[in-house]
Amino acid sequence: MITDWHAHWHPARFADVLDRAMPGVRPLWAPTDADRQVAAMDDAGIARQVVSLSGYLGVEALPPVEASTLARAFNRETAELVERRGDRFSALAALPFSDVDLALGELEWCVSHTALAGFSIPCDLLADLEMARRLAPVFRKANAEKLHVFVHGAPHRPGPAGSGDNAKVRRSGLEAQHRLAMAAVTLLMTDFVEPYPDLSVQIASLGGTLPFLAERIELVSSQWPRPGNVVMDTATFGRHAITHAVRAIGADHLVFGSDSPVYGAQWHLAELNNADISGLERKTILRRNFLR
Repeated sequence: MITDWHAHWHPARFADVLDRAMPGVRPLWAPTDADRQVAAMDDAGIARQVVSLSGYLGVEALPPVEASTLARAFNRETAELVERRGDRFSALAALPFSDVDLALGELEWCVSHTALAGFSIPCDLLADLEMARRLAPVFRKANAEKLHVFVHGAPHRPGPAGSGDNAKVRRSGLEAQHRLAMAAVTLLMTDFVEPYPDLSVQIASLGGTLPFLAERIELVSSQWPRPGNVVMDTATFGRHAITHAVRAIGADHLVFGSDSPVYGAQWHLAELNNADISGLERKTILRRNFLR
């Protein structure tokens, strides 16, 4: 059984609400059709996807009222997906993090009224320990309910790079991965997650640049803790990066992800299958960590 831990879902009614709140976004984030998504999963041999709202949309950072409206619209429609196709999908809530009280209230509503398995959070909100601690009420609730927390990329920051200066590579390929690594350091190298042993935490895309800097980080800090409830997914990285990540942080801390439907699951599976890792390590990433 292969589970894709990093996949996205942008339902149609939510897309209409999004159009009104954020005009011009729809061409970049077309509504997702569940039947087509299941067909693509079948083609790739994926039994289940854990779907979420992409953090790059920036919904969580909107003014509180707008963020709350969009989060509730997404969560209602996504809960319907789980009710209808719970055999193939698990799903994570969107929360209006621009107001912690509203985010906690939305999470409490989701726990009471839906079968959503947890929530996603933009990585920038975990950029350092002081920022992360502001979210303690949300994490306490998640821990009490044994939920799953997915740390995703955040909207690209405006920068000096123009369209003719490889802006996409600079922001998505480099800067975004560094910001994910900042969140990973907060989760792996501080005491932030220690009070929350009953939740699970997933960091997108190998934790960004973290595996490639692990030796330097260990040298500089003289520590490299690995909390058992924190994992990283393999989305948007290929065979060489996965090989290095397994050697740097271990297969026990990796799960499979594809970033579907933005990128294809078949490419990600082929890269994982061609990584220079053992059969047991590959099985651990694809199945054993899901069961654990």
